[in-house]
Formats: sequence, C-alpha cells, structure tokens
Amino acid sequence: MKKNHVLFYVPILLFLLFLSVSPAFSAEDNIIVGGKRVGPILLGDPITNYLDWLGKKSADSKPNFLDFPQRGMMILVKNGKIEGIMVYSPNYKTQEGVKVGAPTSVLNTKYGNYLKTDAGTLMYSELGLAFNDKDSKISRIMVVAASPDVMLGDKKIIPGVRAGNIKIGMEISLVEQNWGQAKSVVKNEKDERYSEYKYDHKGVSLVVESGIVAAIRINSYKYQTPEGIGMNSTKDQVFKTYGNNYKQVGDSYKYGPMGISFYIHEGKVLEVLVIPRTE
Repeated sequence: MKKNHVLFYVPILLFLLFLSVSPAFSAEDNIIVGGKRVGPILLGDPITNYLDWLGKKSADSKPNFLDFPQRGMMILVKNGKIEGIMVYSPNYKTQEGVKVGAPTSVLNTKYGNYLKTDAGTLMYSELGLAFNDKDSKISRIMVVAASPDVMLGDKKIIPGVRAGNIKIGMEISLVEQNWGQAKSVVKNEKDERYSEYKYDHKGVSLVVESGIVAAIRINSYKYQTPEGIGMNSTKDQVFKTYGNNYKQVGDSYKYGPMGISFYIHEGKVLEVLVIPRTE
C-alpha cells in the first residue's frame, strides 16, 4: 500500500475507534435513566472517566460522596467506581419528565406506589430510582442499581387470574419470599376464614384463605388491564370496556363472570379487585 493511501485511512480508523468507545448519547444529555445513568454519567464506571466533565468538587464533599455544584449532582463512589448518583438541579429529568421541583404527587401517577424508608426517602427499588421531597415537592432524585420486583411481572391485571405475577390460587408464602412479611394481617370480621395481607408500599392487599391467595386488591398505578384500565380510569372507560352487566353495591361494581370488580368514587377508579370468576 502506498504511503499516501495509509495516511488517507488513518483518520478514518481513528474516527471509527472513537465511535466504538464513545457513549451513544451526547455529553450534554440531561436524561435520568433509573438503574443506569444521569446524562453521560454511568453507574459502575470509574469516577475518573468524568472528572473533567463534572468540574471542581465542593470543599464540603465527603471522601465517598462527592459534590459537584457546577453540575448540580453528588456522586457516591466505592473503590473508585460510581455506585449512586444524586441530582439536586432541575436541569435533569427522568424519561417520564419528572425533575427536581415537581410536585411529589406526580410520582404516583408516573411510577405507582413507592416505599417510604425510615429516613423519608421515596424508593422505587425495581426501577433504580429514589426521591427526596420537601414541602410536597421533589428536592432530589437518585439513581441506584435496580432490584427487579419478581412479583410485579408484566404489570398486567388479568381478570379472574392475576395481577403481574401474583396469581389467584398461589400460596401466600411465595409472595412473602419476595416481598417479606405484610405490613399488617387483618381478619375478615364477617368471615374469619379470610385474612387480608396488606402490602401498603406495593399498593396491593391480598385476601388469603388457608394460606392461598383468594383475591387481589390493587391500589397501585403500576397495574393496568390489557385495555389500559387501572387507577384513576373513569367510570365511563370501565363501562365502555366491560359493559353494563355488573352487580353494584354502593360504589363497587362487580363483574363476577369476568373476575374483576372496581371501586369507583366521584367517577374515578380508586381500587381494582381481581376475584375468581363466577357463573
């Protein structure tokens, strides 16, 4: 190969090498992806990869929790690698559009029920996201390693059958293996054969008979039917989807043959109950 041909190919090869090691997003990307990244900062990467981009760290930084005010973020570091990222600047937003300063109430709508820790952190461990709030507004957003929720499954409510991976007829012990002990267990006053296992932080309560799940009560935005019916769906949407062949008791509308019931108040679904199908 002639010398001028070699010189022609060198910059092309260097460019291709640059592409192979560069991130697929801009260094000015401001998107928060739970369990993965904030902008170009990736969980698991060496902190040294980003020191130039991050700028000068605050003198108040702790050895393993570095504050970079120029970027409005703090980074948790262990053995030189990034374990967590916390942003306190409204310049960043999640893929669902949530950012610092947004009302805390938006979290239920976007992500469903959260677990509130003793320290007051609002956790979505399966998403790799956590939030701090102050005066009913989001004050910080944290990205950590995600811990998938096996019970959440595909988040689908299948009438008469299941909600995610919680199925009518399964043993309650299988739920406890993944979610731990229920926050409370309440006996049914009218029929003591049944107890309600309340997982408030999951937005789910399970009606249990002799250790077997007999019904699934859902108060979480995470779950929807295949037609998109879930929390805050309208009464008209329910009737359009399931028809008018229901049995009404107060604000509850039971579709026995389908295996589903809705508690509807002021025109909105506030609870979905998955039950065994009846004739």
